[in-house]
Amino acid sequence: YGHITHIDLKVPPRPPGYAFVEFEDYQDAEDAIRGRDGYDFDGHRLRVEAAHGGRGTGNSSSRDRY
Repeated sequence: YGHITHIDLKVPPRPPGYAFVEFEDYQDAEDAIRGRDGYDFDGHRLRVEAAHGGRGTGNSSSRDRY
């Protein structure tokens, strides 16, 4: 769907796991959400949505991350 700038994979002791994926371009992130939300992955339905909030990286605006 486009260039990925960062992935933060979370694997808790009990499923389900989840990940935060940052794209270089906003439109690529939107395309990934539309294309993969509800997708069947190995018998499991993926839920793909925009994150709420940000990582809080100091001076960087959360609007710069997609």
